[in-house]
Amino acid sequence: MKLLASLLFARHGQRPPYAPPFADSAEGPSPWSERAFPSHAAWGMTHDDFAQQLLTPQGHQLMRNIGEYVRLSLPPELGCSTPTHIVSDVEMRDVQSAAAFSDGFFASCPAERAKASLHVANGTLADTLRPIASDHSSTGCGPAEREALLLFGNHSDLLTASYAPQIERVGEVLGCCSAQLCARFGIAANCTLAELPTSYSGPDDYWDAMLTSPLTIAAYFAETFMLQALSGVQYAWGKLEPAELLRLYRLHDLVLHLAASRSSSEAFGSALIAYALASFEQVIHGAALPGLVQPPSETLFLAAFVHDLNLMYVQRLLGGSWLTDSWPIDSTPPGGFITLELWAIEPQPTPPDAAPPAQTEPLASPEGYRVRASFTSASFEQQRRGDPLVPPHTPPSVSPFLDLPYSEFTRVVLSAIDRRCIAQPLRGTVELLAPHDLMVSWLASRLATISALAIFAVGVACGGFLGFQWRHRLADLLESMNGRASLVRSPPDNAYTSFITCRAGTP
Repeated sequence: MKLLASLLFARHGQRPPYAPPFADSAEGPSPWSERAFPSHAAWGMTHDDFAQQLLTPQGHQLMRNIGEYVRLSLPPELGCSTPTHIVSDVEMRDVQSAAAFSDGFFASCPAERAKASLHVANGTLADTLRPIASDHSSTGCGPAEREALLLFGNHSDLLTASYAPQIERVGEVLGCCSAQLCARFGIAANCTLAELPTSYSGPDDYWDAMLTSPLTIAAYFAETFMLQALSGVQYAWGKLEPAELLRLYRLHDLVLHLAASRSSSEAFGSALIAYALASFEQVIHGAALPGLVQPPSETLFLAAFVHDLNLMYVQRLLGGSWLTDSWPIDSTPPGGFITLELWAIEPQPTPPDAAPPAQTEPLASPEGYRVRASFTSASFEQQRRGDPLVPPHTPPSVSPFLDLPYSEFTRVVLSAIDRRCIAQPLRGTVELLAPHDLMVSWLASRLATISALAIFAVGVACGGFLGFQWRHRLADLLESMNGRASLVRSPPDNAYTSFITCRAGTP
């Protein structure tokens, strides 16, 4: 078989943590602990870079190492001359990840071929790329409070009890909770982390499944300790061994699993896998399709730098599962990435004395292709030490999770997505790809739902107003890439793009 296209969707590299609840910063004193958290200097960062959650020094190194590994792992048919497109969310750590990856990816290419188009989800590209690169770009879809509570049967007490030992262990490491913190929650002064209440916190806390609870708080600090460890900082004040830290990190993975519910994955992940399908179609047929940033080409390499939830959405929609060295099952550590590959099945040569087949399936038919998917990540120790990932060093761990004929992959994608959650013009492209019977089935299911719920009128215009102001830092970063990427965007720099779509009203 011959590899025609490789699409890579990667989480950004290591970053410092966000500030916890009731705190202005993730460094120094905190109401959550009797101990001060490591300073920005301990992370090897400036105060501003730390406060904006930009990449740590180890985060830069990891992404460069991954770029170098990916370049050397590609077959000759996807060599340095292959059309290469780099996509990034507007978050600066994603742009930094794209830049560091490109440095490693093109390190072994001749200077005249070390070129890529860097597409940032801003300006006139916002409508096309924001739904792909962001983990919460809304077209009017998304779960509501009732759906969030039903994720665990509306039994918050049972959810806390199920993970009480891990939650309490995080509380012990923190020295939580002070009388002042307990008072903030309106409970007794001698409360523990597991005794804090659960409440609905709304869509702004989508990464915590829209909940504030003992589980989400413990998961936040478990991830904080992990980010410390992976960035070469003393983690958890020296109170955890690596094995115990990895066990506690499962709390973070669990919260991501709840956040990437079926409803959330359809709302915020449909556009990403639809983009992948449309990209494969464009490679196969050679005709430009609306909704894609890359022009038609016979081969393609595209890398998008996104967030852990984006990867969880893909996992939920495609139904895959992975396991890589040192990480819990279905974990999405920094720098971890999903690869979707389009392979052409080359016809076997016919022996000279054999009769020709009565009918040969043309290569351009769906039966002439396969799609394979895998998840790749560097191990805990590889990230902590900043190890190179190419020979003679140990490569990252790869976990295949999908291998389907192209026609079956198409069916899986079109059955998994919610077209209402995909903005135009990509939605129109996807609808053209849908077989008639699948489209009828999809429409029938939606009409049945509407009828059952006795909704008479639908068609609500809904939208969001997205804006992003380019900082001088972005220009400096692109310049530091030594001409290896050209920024694809449209003026003005202070560009605000209306992002409006319509969907059928649902309860």
